[in-house]
Amino acid sequence: MDSEIDKKTVETTLKLYGSGGSSSKAIVDTYIVAVEKFRINANEKIITVSKYEKCLEI
Repeated sequence: MDSEIDKKTVETTLKLYGSGGSSSKAIVDTYIVAVEKFRINANEKIITVSKYEKCLEI
């Protein structure tokens, strides 16, 4: 999958979501910041699951 296409799709979607009038403003991070936050959260979940699996082995 082309990450540039994904980036454009996300940015377009966010612009459309935030353009629906005064009651639907979208306050979002930039694509790069959002991806980095996702990466950090995903890594934290992996660490948590690994610790849980080790507890089950005991």
